Amino acid sequence: MVRSKSPSRQRLVTTLLTLALVLMGSLSTAMPAAALASWPTVRLNDNGPNVKTVQHLLRQRGATITADGAFGPATESAVKSFQSANGLTADGVVGTNTWSKLVVTVDVGASGEAVRGLQVQLNKHGYSSVTVDGAYGSATSSAVTDFKSKHSLTGGTTVGPTTWQELTGSNPSGGAWKTALASSYGPGFYGNTTACGQTLYTTTIGVAHKTMPCGTRLKFQGKNGVIVAATVIDRGPYVGDREFDLTEATVKQMGYASTSDFGVRTVYWDYN
Repeated sequence: MVRSKSPSRQRLVTTLLTLALVLMGSLSTAMPAAALASWPTVRLNDNGPNVKTVQHLLRQRGATITADGAFGPATESAVKSFQSANGLTADGVVGTNTWSKLVVTVDVGASGEAVRGLQVQLNKHGYSSVTVDGAYGSATSSAVTDFKSKHSLTGGTTVGPTTWQELTGSNPSGGAWKTALASSYGPGFYGNTTACGQTLYTTTIGVAHKTMPCGTRLKFQGKNGVIVAATVIDRGPYVGDREFDLTEATVKQMGYASTSDFGVRTVYWDYN
């Protein structure tokens, strides 16, 4: 003989189920998905991986410019042409609206300038095994899968607008990089003692700053997203609005062939 459940027991089960559903709903609302990074703003005189990605994407769209990571007049002109052709304000500044129309959805097997732009971003985020060759192969696929997993993105290996936005808008440190105008030491300084009390050699990794305490640990973003750690070892520079002087060894670690190649440029930096 099957016994029926008592009314009081049924009410208890119903109450417990209701409480469980309410708790599950509370947990789901208490843990929202991480916010997507904002599209970066890229403009004249900027430098770095985001500029290089813009240039590759413009080349994908037919622009005849060099993808060198330096936003000069030629890149500005190409941006304005693209904006005019796509119903955007032709101000030469790559912001949210321009990025949204400029990016190209790519996936495994794709090739071309848009893939190169993607690979530059993956290098920026530390995927050094990815070669910027314009071919979406296994190394690029693995890096995209790992990046999307870490940033809670869906869609498999497809790189669409959302993934592009997170790639370009976020950075390896998880915070916002600062920008500053920087130059490098001239040859006459090597062999001398710095204001912080050490001898300056061509192999010395370090920077000069007018006010930061000696020994302050910093990091700089170089070509293709390479990150170089350096400490404050000297005072200066005292030319115009330059904020840092970098040693020869520092600029070479950042991917520049020489101090002449580095010149005077805006750099991305942060405390390390």
